[in-house]
Amino acid sequence: MIVGIASVNRDPRRFAEPDVLDISRQVGHLAFGHGIHRCLGVPLARLVAEIGIGTLVLRLSLELSGELEWHPFPVFRGLKALSVSATPRR
Repeated sequence: MIVGIASVNRDPRRFAEPDVLDISRQVGHLAFGHGIHRCLGVPLARLVAEIGIGTLVLRLSLELSGELEWHPFPVFRGLKALSVSATPRR
């Protein structure tokens, strides 16, 4: 038996627009587990993401520079490559 979690955060019964990336979405997701299985590193991961992404956006102008490459595996849904060009903001 194989458990696929590729669509766990894209359930149309739980999310109004499951295929849209909405960083302001308030409904919880399962990326860090749930209940007693919740990852202990959640606060640190969120802080690192907030500081890191915030710094990139403030200091660099980012633009997609190629096609999105997706993993071919049905169990793992994610990008294989994401080409981005970055130029310093003035």
